Amino acid sequence: MSAPPISSRRDSPKSSSRTGMALQDFLDQVGSKRFQQLEEQTLLDLNPDNHIIATGGSAIYSDKGMAHLQTAGPLVLLDVDLATLKQRVNNETSRGLINPDSGSFNDLYYARKPLYRKWADYRIPASSGSPGDIAGVILQRLKNAPA
Repeated sequence: MSAPPISSRRDSPKSSSRTGMALQDFLDQVGSKRFQQLEEQTLLDLNPDNHIIATGGSAIYSDKGMAHLQTAGPLVLLDVDLATLKQRVNNETSRGLINPDSGSFNDLYYARKPLYRKWADYRIPASSGSPGDIAGVILQRLKNAPA
């Protein structure tokens, strides 16, 4: 992969540079429905060919957006357990999570997990190991993938 990675999070309405405000402020003032519309449009506007794209967690709610990404290549799920995710997520109450059912973080994790798995072409265990080790596993899996 010689192309630079794309972060739909940086280029999405989650980015204060795009909306002019922090995600939580945007959600409080405009609402999650509008955010999801903007996020979907951001995904559809991406040219994902020959790129690694890191989406925000709520991208999974857009079937159109996910289908668009899947047309360009395999989707890889970095599969982590709930305890690990809780350690990695900072400020869950103020970071701007899209939580349609307004449940707990645990509820959100278990609600999203089947959606992530639905779209994933590859699931890579990522609860342990260094980022470099995990990247190596991903590259090996993609190299061994049928053309």
